[in-house]
Amino acid sequence: MTDGVALRPARGADADELLRVEREANLPALRHVFPPDEFPYPDDAVRARWARVLRDPSYDVTVAAGEGSLVGFVAWRGSVVEHLAVHPSVQRRGLARELLAHAVSRMTEDLPSLWVLVDNPGARAFYSALGWRPTGRARRAEFPPHPHEVELSAPPRPHGDSPTRG
Repeated sequence: MTDGVALRPARGADADELLRVEREANLPALRHVFPPDEFPYPDDAVRARWARVLRDPSYDVTVAAGEGSLVGFVAWRGSVVEHLAVHPSVQRRGLARELLAHAVSRMTEDLPSLWVLVDNPGARAFYSALGWRPTGRARRAEFPPHPHEVELSAPPRPHGDSPTRG
């Protein structure tokens, strides 16, 4: 775990901080996919999405809080990781791995999945190093210019490892 960072369940009041972390993580990593001059960051739509997610009991959201602000998050529904991001100031310290493991350990399905942009080599390398593999399914992303995403599935759990919910 990153020093000074603690995991906790998200609260309704976290929507603006979730937006901030997501925006600050995505802008530098995805500017080649979403050029900011052509596709400004959709603050209002992302804020509204977080407000919906935080009200929806079918979602679980865990945040990483450090020194008065959020620095990461993971959101999942059922067996699908819907959102994962770590602020650039704490990247490459194991926090994304910890958040992902936290979510997967609480899923009740044997093979968790997630969607990742085809043109996000950093994220794809991260998931690949953890054993996540393409399922063969693809779709278009939510926001313009609607780039392609591929579905990944987690490696099978070792026999006897049962997920816990909570």
